[in-house]
Amino acid sequence: MKLIYFLFILSIHVFGQQYGISGYVQDSTNSERLSDVLIKINKESWSRYSNKYGYFFLESDSAIKSITFSYVGYKSKKVEISGYSLKDTNLVISLSPEIFYTQDILVESSPESKTGRNVISISDIKQMPSVGGEADPIKSIQLFAGVLKSIEGGTSFHVRGGDFDQNLILLDGIPVYNINHFFGFLSVFNIDAINQMEFIRAGFEPKYGGKLSSVLNLTMKEGNQDKFEYKGGISLLSSRFLVEGPLANNSSMMISARRTYLDPVISLVNSSANTSNDKLADYYFYDLNAKVKIGISDLSHLYFSTYFGQDNLDYNEPKQEHNEQEKFHLKWGNQTYLLRWNNLWSKRLFSNISAGYTQYNSMASSNSVEFPQMERRPDMASFILKFSADYFNSEKLILNPGYELNCHKIKITKDGKTYNLTEHSIYTDLQFKLKEFRLNAGGRYNILPQMNYISFNPRLNLNYNMLENINLSLSYDHLTQPVHKLSFNNILNPIDLFFPSGSILKPQEAEQISTGLVYHKGSDQYSIHFVLNLFYKKMYNLPTFIYNIDAINENAILENLTIGSGKAQGFEIETEYRLPHVNFMVNYTYLDSWRKFPHKNNGQPFQPNFDRTHYFNLFSKYHFSKSLSFAATFNFSSGQIINYADQKFNIYGVNPDLGNTNTFFDYGQLNDIRSDNLMRLDLSATWQYTKHWDLFATVYNVFGNEYPIFYEYIDSTNEQKFSGFSLGFIPSFGFNFSY
Repeated sequence: MKLIYFLFILSIHVFGQQYGISGYVQDSTNSERLSDVLIKINKESWSRYSNKYGYFFLESDSAIKSITFSYVGYKSKKVEISGYSLKDTNLVISLSPEIFYTQDILVESSPESKTGRNVISISDIKQMPSVGGEADPIKSIQLFAGVLKSIEGGTSFHVRGGDFDQNLILLDGIPVYNINHFFGFLSVFNIDAINQMEFIRAGFEPKYGGKLSSVLNLTMKEGNQDKFEYKGGISLLSSRFLVEGPLANNSSMMISARRTYLDPVISLVNSSANTSNDKLADYYFYDLNAKVKIGISDLSHLYFSTYFGQDNLDYNEPKQEHNEQEKFHLKWGNQTYLLRWNNLWSKRLFSNISAGYTQYNSMASSNSVEFPQMERRPDMASFILKFSADYFNSEKLILNPGYELNCHKIKITKDGKTYNLTEHSIYTDLQFKLKEFRLNAGGRYNILPQMNYISFNPRLNLNYNMLENINLSLSYDHLTQPVHKLSFNNILNPIDLFFPSGSILKPQEAEQISTGLVYHKGSDQYSIHFVLNLFYKKMYNLPTFIYNIDAINENAILENLTIGSGKAQGFEIETEYRLPHVNFMVNYTYLDSWRKFPHKNNGQPFQPNFDRTHYFNLFSKYHFSKSLSFAATFNFSSGQIINYADQKFNIYGVNPDLGNTNTFFDYGQLNDIRSDNLMRLDLSATWQYTKHWDLFATVYNVFGNEYPIFYEYIDSTNEQKFSGFSLGFIPSFGFNFSY
């Protein structure tokens, strides 16, 4: 608490208040506020940023003559200022979406870049090749350095050697606990409803907590405040529709829906099937996003947003003679609700208060021979209360205090015990600038009353503007995760288990050091952006299962858990080159990650099966004309880590239920074999043939390469075979409209 007290006392001192400007940055097409816009005063080397709600307050010891605003996906804008003082009204700065087929592009020249942070424009995501033509925010971040996908085509991802459940995924500031539709090949996020997306893997602000590896922060559209708009599209997988528009008194609304039409197609196939064996499983998914903004005044706004979606699968085996018909049913879904109020108390003080609820539930039932009368209903829900403030003390000092309450409720079986876990977090962040240095320092206190557990997570981010175009950075992050997701593999499973920390299972912890060099140079015709990051991460209290378990209850889980540690180290190279017609993004990751558990692999370290030593990504977009554009993504990586059985042997009479012979396998060193290298090329083309309509075509996995998701050992031989192949060659097409 001494550190927090010191930061508050320090904020009282005012360094200089001669000249100041405040205001909001917004999208020129719909008046939606833009967060984290890069702002540069006069010809100073340092830049500032608007806050998460588009607000900025700028102060300088000298007269403010000009301000330059820059943001990914938008044209930079330079505003000439003459003698504004602190008593002047707020400015409203409108940025226009960037059109690449033009000769008039202003690119920011500041080399500054937040350590381990990426922002990608929604327009780029929409043009990326995708499975079934469904643009997906999750697939876009898999192109960033330091991010590894669990399986080809899947939505689960790993960041800098962390497990896939260590990623904090926020929709309007509320966690989403399961992000997959379509069995992990498509995420729950409808790109039409998303306004901005930020991805962080180092230099975490203290307001973020509860996970160890990364933060993906998605912000939903508030709705066009100027006019009504209608958007949508049809792909091979689903149909989408969005309506947004103004309401009275500086208010707006947005509603977006998406649904597959696989179930009527499946019904048509089933009705025409010759035999019951030819029938397909019934499956569909849907999701709905909605948001309302209410303008209480020019300085105060109230927001309500919600999301809910669900997947549903039914499969009935043909009835066999003397046997009952086997049935399998699986469904899973999320729902989130958020009420938020932000208010500008003065030009220096901006606050945000929110209350939300998020829930994930799933159900799996079966009466098959393998799983007789099986029924599982894991459930995870949280009530969340947040308060945060931005206090712009001076040109050199900004303070960001806050408080967060998380009340978690967890069930692992339908009629089993309900686990309650309350988490209090108090945090503050100090942003201090002195000449060529900028320091972000702060911390987060985490309190779990049921466990008498208290931890302090310090955060530090130091930037040094060495030369006009070169910036150096160093960050240290300490993070804590009190809720665990227990999985049998690294693939997102709808019925994976959530489990709270307690007397046996302590919160996970991680420490990460990251350092980087950023080079940036630009003009009105081009920009070059180069980043080199090095990182080292240690993780503690990591849980995993020793063996797969059939009985899902607290005793079986705790008896089969082993607690260990992990570490990861490596480096990342990011390069982006933009021209009026073409832009390239090339990323490379080198990763060396390990795990160590006392009851696995004889207590010896081993590499997790998601590890890829080398990972190379490329994204390119070419505007052939104002109406025609092409895009490509290319990925090359080291092969998947697998575990072959070294030998097979029989032991007689161990288990009478299995007959006289029981077969056992010796797998030797865990995860000791790596499969062939993985390579995939995806292509897409978009043609806007009228003002309101465009056609698109994509080819996923142009080479048609198939890679196994897992390997299977054949009992009758000593050979292994590939099983569960990933997605192969998939062409698709569709259209989008906007009015």
